[in-house]
Amino acid sequence: MYIRLGLCLWAGWISGHSWLSHHHTRGDGKTYKLISFNVLESNPRGDSVVQLIQDIDPDFVLINEYANEWTDHLRSIHDDYPYRVLQPRPHAFGIALFSKYPLSAVEVVQLAAEHTDAPMIVAQVEIGRATIRLAAVHLLSPRNPRMMAIRNQEIRQVSARLAPNGRPTILIGDFNCVPWSPFLKDLLVSTRLSDSRQGFGWQATWPANQWALRIPIDNAYVSQQVEVIDRQLLDANGSDHLPLLLEFSVGYDHHRD
Repeated sequence: MYIRLGLCLWAGWISGHSWLSHHHTRGDGKTYKLISFNVLESNPRGDSVVQLIQDIDPDFVLINEYANEWTDHLRSIHDDYPYRVLQPRPHAFGIALFSKYPLSAVEVVQLAAEHTDAPMIVAQVEIGRATIRLAAVHLLSPRNPRMMAIRNQEIRQVSARLAPNGRPTILIGDFNCVPWSPFLKDLLVSTRLSDSRQGFGWQATWPANQWALRIPIDNAYVSQQVEVIDRQLLDANGSDHLPLLLEFSVGYDHHRD
């Protein structure tokens, strides 16, 4: 009885914590939209994914599972997003970042390079009076103990790469890891980022077609200068993940004052 009660309280705390209010920051009042979408390498509905992006018209788009076939599907949005970091792969760990704003200091970091071909994108982008650091990842799925160990290695490398530097920071993507994992908790402590789900509920993303089993593995983590205005999940459009739409504003960047 006591064990069951404890498990219920633990589950309730995890769920309830995501409903707590999020922090506020002082910016110029302008908001920006960012879509993060694991589109599924074998998704036959590429046109629907493109239509979703065009309908939402976000400022930034992160695509995970950017396999070679998706380069053709998404070429139609290139005119809307003249600034791009494209890392197609013949497998599910290709990644692409599309931006309406100029990107600078772009780095493509190979995570756990001795074991995987999983690029992480890190870039700076000037919006308003701020320069933000935007990082995008797709971490390895922990299907067995070895793969879990590699994923945890990737998390440690992301943490080391995103040491606090005073810049407003957004870390977003498919983490293949639940937010209450001790490994992600350690990442948030070392990077001083917080979970963008705070104030917006559970927001589970995978598996898209089994709502009762969904867990939140597609996430966004933000520094204190970033205020999350809205956070919602969109239709899967043939993927096994629900895309995440993040609307945010950014506090003034003291580096540029």
